[in-house]
Amino acid sequence: RSPLLVRIARLHSVPRACVHRLAGAMSGDEGSEGRSPEGANMIARLAPQLVPWFQWPEIRRVSLTQRHVAHEVVMLIYQRYLTNTAPTSISARLDKLGMRLNCAQAAQSKGSPDATAMASGGLLVLEQSAFVLAQNCENYADLFEHIGFTIGDELDPVCTALLECIERITSFRDAVIRLREHARAQHEAGPRMSSRVQRTGAWDDD
Repeated sequence: RSPLLVRIARLHSVPRACVHRLAGAMSGDEGSEGRSPEGANMIARLAPQLVPWFQWPEIRRVSLTQRHVAHEVVMLIYQRYLTNTAPTSISARLDKLGMRLNCAQAAQSKGSPDATAMASGGLLVLEQSAFVLAQNCENYADLFEHIGFTIGDELDPVCTALLECIERITSFRDAVIRLREHARAQHEAGPRMSSRVQRTGAWDDD
């Protein structure tokens, strides 16, 4: 039903019949196989392998229509994106963005037109990246509100981790805005403002 889903399934050696079940659940028309206990269990087992490849509307649709999958999706989001140890996590992403922010500050402190222009371009990208991460957290919060009950008592640490990620994103975004405002003031005041750039990192998230 879905060429992308079929290609992903081949990559993970998933039987074609299972692909049809999952595709049906994604479209909201899973049929008798998807509604059977065997079909639901199969979809739940496939979710950790295939859900990371889905677009957000597909994730939301299959989570709301398949309770077995909902549990797996919530835990997958938590493990992949909300923990501090996963390389795919928001925390790891922010660490990398934070290093780029400090590099942009260092370039800005040189005060030359080329360095300032490069720093301004980098700050725009960082602000957009922060917006995307914040939007992802909004999507997670919306999903947890509807299907969080499927993980029972485990929902509390999941929501706590989500709130911590939101706080870090907000802190990072504020640091980017402050540096952009400084760049604007530096441009208006002339080259001598460059000597006033702080020597410490623009975003020390300790």
